[in-house]
Amino acid sequence: MRGQGRAVSCSISRTTRSLVTGDLFNLFVFFELMLLSSFALLALGTRAAAQSHAFAYVVINLVASAVLLGGVGAVYGTAGTVNMAELAPGALRPALLVIAAVTMVIGVVGALGRSTMRGILSFHIVSQVGYMIFGLALFTPIAVAAGLFHTLHNMVAKTALVFAGGVVEGIGGPGALGHARGLARTHPWVAAGFVVPAMPLAGLPPLSGFWGKLLLVVAGFRAGAVVATTVSLVVGLLTLASMLKIWTAVFWGEPTGLPMRGAGGDRGMLGATLGLGALTVILGLAAAPLFAHLERTATTLLEVTPYVDAVLVQRR
Repeated sequence: MRGQGRAVSCSISRTTRSLVTGDLFNLFVFFELMLLSSFALLALGTRAAAQSHAFAYVVINLVASAVLLGGVGAVYGTAGTVNMAELAPGALRPALLVIAAVTMVIGVVGALGRSTMRGILSFHIVSQVGYMIFGLALFTPIAVAAGLFHTLHNMVAKTALVFAGGVVEGIGGPGALGHARGLARTHPWVAAGFVVPAMPLAGLPPLSGFWGKLLLVVAGFRAGAVVATTVSLVVGLLTLASMLKIWTAVFWGEPTGLPMRGAGGDRGMLGATLGLGALTVILGLAAAPLFAHLERTATTLLEVTPYVDAVLVQRR
């Protein structure tokens, strides 16, 4: 436990450093150091059955590290610098809009193509990151504030859905959609734990996800990003379709009659699921004052001139 505490403390320290770095290469280095800490945490107490997943995690992150390093090299080769103050250009925004739209599409198409609950939810993480990049790419106070709101909502809703997926697998076992059916009748609280955060994720009004996506759409059309904004609307509808896919396969209809256990063993996870689901409702109800605060934050974040001037003067 002492070693685990040191690893967590080290990871937090390096996370702080990565957030305040002014250099892309330093960002890469701190990213690698955080990954090393996560590898250590993953290895602590890993069961034999989970070793294959741990190995896949390490491999995927090493590939991501190589891609990030290649990107840093490409930036240096193109701009001749990796200093963030010197790189603070609007020329990257069109590229970010394309990346955001492609990320949204890849995530939701991948989710629709998966046949397991965890597979669908995992791909939706990719899709929702696209919305966050979209807000940053528009680079206006309302867009950045909407992206921050969407990030906050998504952290809560996605965690609740992952917990709900864990409870479902604890009841009916892992397997393809339809392996366990009719849980809305046999386990209504579990069904509520899924549907309450699933609807905000799909962007249904007046829940938290609706306000984040609505403000992103408004900001997108105001900025003239018609194609990317239209893509975000279509992806929102496909997200709803994928949530309905899980609902009809797992919770709707007659129970399968397969041996299923109650959710008693996962009472803590179910409680966390319901609590986080309730928090998504609260976020939706408190959207106006919360967004007003985030808009002030976004305005401050977009005031990059003082930082750029300070760094460039110091470098001279």
